[in-house]
Amino acid sequence: MMRVSLFYLLFFGCVSAAFAQPGQLGRMQLGIQFYQQSDFERAAELLEGVLETDPTNGTAYGYLFNSYIQLNQFEKAEKLAQGMSKRDPGQVMYAVDVAFALRKQGKESKAVGQYDAFIKKLLPNRGQIITLSNAFRSKAEYDYAILCYQKGRQLLGEPMAFSIELAELYYATGQKSKLVDAYLDYLAAAPQQLGYVQNMLQSRLDEADYELLRAALLSSIQKRPDDIMLSELMIWFFVQQRDFQQAFYQARAIDRRMQENGNRILTLSRAAVENKDYAAAIEMLQYLIDKGPNYMVYYDARYEILEAERMRLQGKMAVEADWRALAAKYVGYIDAFPQQRNILQMKQRLAAIYGYELKRFEEAVALLEGAIAQGGDRRLLAEAKLELGDLYLLTDELWEAALTYGQVDKDFPNDPLGQEAKFRNARLSFYKGEFEWSQAQLDVLKASTSQRISNDALALSLLITDNLDLDTTILPMKAFAGAELLMFRKEYVQAHAAFEELLRAYPGHGLSDEVWFRQAEMYTKQGAYGKAAEKYEAILKDFGQDILGDDALFLLAVLYQEYLQDSPKAMALFQDLLIKYPDSTFTFEARRRYRLLRGDKIN
Repeated sequence: MMRVSLFYLLFFGCVSAAFAQPGQLGRMQLGIQFYQQSDFERAAELLEGVLETDPTNGTAYGYLFNSYIQLNQFEKAEKLAQGMSKRDPGQVMYAVDVAFALRKQGKESKAVGQYDAFIKKLLPNRGQIITLSNAFRSKAEYDYAILCYQKGRQLLGEPMAFSIELAELYYATGQKSKLVDAYLDYLAAAPQQLGYVQNMLQSRLDEADYELLRAALLSSIQKRPDDIMLSELMIWFFVQQRDFQQAFYQARAIDRRMQENGNRILTLSRAAVENKDYAAAIEMLQYLIDKGPNYMVYYDARYEILEAERMRLQGKMAVEADWRALAAKYVGYIDAFPQQRNILQMKQRLAAIYGYELKRFEEAVALLEGAIAQGGDRRLLAEAKLELGDLYLLTDELWEAALTYGQVDKDFPNDPLGQEAKFRNARLSFYKGEFEWSQAQLDVLKASTSQRISNDALALSLLITDNLDLDTTILPMKAFAGAELLMFRKEYVQAHAAFEELLRAYPGHGLSDEVWFRQAEMYTKQGAYGKAAEKYEAILKDFGQDILGDDALFLLAVLYQEYLQDSPKAMALFQDLLIKYPDSTFTFEARRRYRLLRGDKIN
């Protein structure tokens, strides 16, 4: 037993000793690990051993050379590089390392002389040019890397060669103007790479550089007026600047030159609408309409110009005459194109204008009832029924509204359309003062697959839960629900009066913040932005820690940003939200808006 035990001890002792002394590969890996940990002395010690055994090991050489540089052992680095260069004179990288080590020793003229000699000896060989430039670049000798590519262009007779490589070097050296020129050269050589060039310019340029880009694009277009990709890039540039008017002029030029079908301009008009530049969108769509009915996108443009005009009126203090004029255009479209696939949606829009804006309730209801009776796609009909149910609310036909919502709920039981109908019925019950029934329906909808419906249901449910004690305080809630119905009907004067009466009759009631919040919403829609700000500020002062605190602060900031045109105030408010309400659902959007106002680049 003693001999067996001794054998195992000796065996495992030998194995342990073997593992304690790392082999060639192990020493190199350990040396690299020390280098990565910035322990350059221990890294150098191990890598020297590796090169003694394997003097052609390029990986070990690279880490050892850089270790010497980090340790300021420049003569050692020079000697090491000279040795490698002698062993492999065809590798220009080693010769560059020698000159780099000389430069580190302060032997500037000698190092520069060698660098210049490398450039002078270049041959018209693409591989050699790239190799030498990469060698310069690896030592952060960017100016010489640039010279190498520029000389390479001359030798190869290709004035746009190496554009991407040069762009990266210009970026590294902060030469933004040359960077832009390099990417434009690349686009000229590879027009199919427009998307790549756009992405790189967006990531490489700051807001302050965009004037430089605009000037370069204009200069290039003058030199190459037939280069469609430059015009495409100019359109992209103007869209980045939210200058849809100028983007349209460029797109129109391409449309005319290429005799296109208008899809480019139609897409651009939709982007303008998304960015609320309705004037530019309308001009684009009118251009497409003027092309005549034989133009491919003519009917789309006829439909979308009315949508853009409707949204423009909703975003400003439109007078009744504006809505009457727009209603007449919708009537003209419906009469002219009764067979168009979007005719039901057009009748919905017209009915909404009749009902909400012109108070022509009977015409609104009759129009939509007639459209639904004609039949059509089930989903489109369901959407029209939801609109019809809302119109019944305007005419105080609450029972008809409930029945209409119920039809959609029944026809689409497990669909967002059905859930929307169920929510509107729950909201109707709330308006009628049937709070318990409303709450029961809302509790079901909290689990809706639609995030919007789920959020709306939760908000209304919390309003009922937080402010209703059926034994003692049903009257304030009924008053609040009645005022909300007036607000839904856009009878803002009456709604304001009802809310004010509630505040007078029940001073200090828990509904006060909800009342102020609704009033702020109405004042915003009425263009009374100062009054809206006062209401939000009242919420923050008296109810800042309650559920509407972050909502009020965010909307107040948006008010200052978009309507009161006070960017410093808006920035301060967005920053305040990020500090006070870090878990708010508005945090992401508040941070984005804050950064935009500060001038940050947002991709």
